[in-house]
Amino acid sequence: MSSKFRSLHPYVAQRLVSLFETLGKRYLKLLQNVDEHPPEQDQEIELKAQDIAVLEEVVRMVLEILNSTLSNQLSQNRHLVYTLLYKKDSLQPFRSQEATQDLVANLDTVRIDDYKYIKLFMKIFKIFHFIL
Repeated sequence: MSSKFRSLHPYVAQRLVSLFETLGKRYLKLLQNVDEHPPEQDQEIELKAQDIAVLEEVVRMVLEILNSTLSNQLSQNRHLVYTLLYKKDSLQPFRSQEATQDLVANLDTVRIDDYKYIKLFMKIFKIFHFIL
């Protein structure tokens, strides 16, 4: 379904990225908490592992939605691109995570290509504005 998203409203684009940020922070915090304070009982270990697995799957799903949207409807979703460019730091911790690095790399590729297009558009706009 996300491959059919077109002309997302700026608020919707911001909420999608905000959802990723919120889930990502919770996931990273849980990973850090497990590393700093390892659970002592088998039941605690199992619960923490389940929580991490669920959050990892949800974070990956949100990244897949963003990837699908940009891969299939890039030109129709400028607000999503702008929001991702603005919030690019939120992707940084996931570049090194094994479960998400492929999706983040694809997002980076799409955003970098689009950023070049945006810079070219801005140059053309400045030249056009100067002529008028």
